[in-house]
Amino acid sequence: MKDKLRNLLMLVLVAVVAAGFVLVITNRSANNAGSVVGDGNSLIVGYAHEGVTLVDDPDAFNKTVAAAVERAQQPGIALRFKNEAYSSDGKNFDCYLGNDESNGMDMFIAIYTDNTFEDELYLSELLRPGSAFERITLNRALDPGSHDVIAAFTLVTEEDGQQAIVKQTFVKLQFNVV
Repeated sequence: MKDKLRNLLMLVLVAVVAAGFVLVITNRSANNAGSVVGDGNSLIVGYAHEGVTLVDDPDAFNKTVAAAVERAQQPGIALRFKNEAYSSDGKNFDCYLGNDESNGMDMFIAIYTDNTFEDELYLSELLRPGSAFERITLNRALDPGSHDVIAAFTLVTEEDGQQAIVKQTFVKLQFNVV
């Protein structure tokens, strides 16, 4: 019985977070429509929020739902990127990774081989709102073929001479070495 209740509560939590996320995306999409460029590689424009936390007890569940609803009502990170990048040497990639001007703060982008975040392939310099990288050079070359990588988009502000992370989200991209 306890497992069934827990599963039901988790299902409700996921539904609430998903509904909030859909609401935010729907409200934002009218101002930020994606377009298809070049070889059919879509320019993705979207908003991302932090992940979901799973909980075991009802009090923690209620707090988590309240926090998720509050997060869903706040703007996320506006992302502009192509979901594929191409290289002939495995190190220098033609891509599009951008900081949407609506973010209003600087961003840096890190790229990792997987979601363990142990093997960093790339770390950008600060990217101003409204600007983008169209070509990047990885720390090391990738082998020929297609590689799923994780891009971490991180918004930062400067306080007292120190950079502080404001928000961060992760996106799966495909890097192709031809």
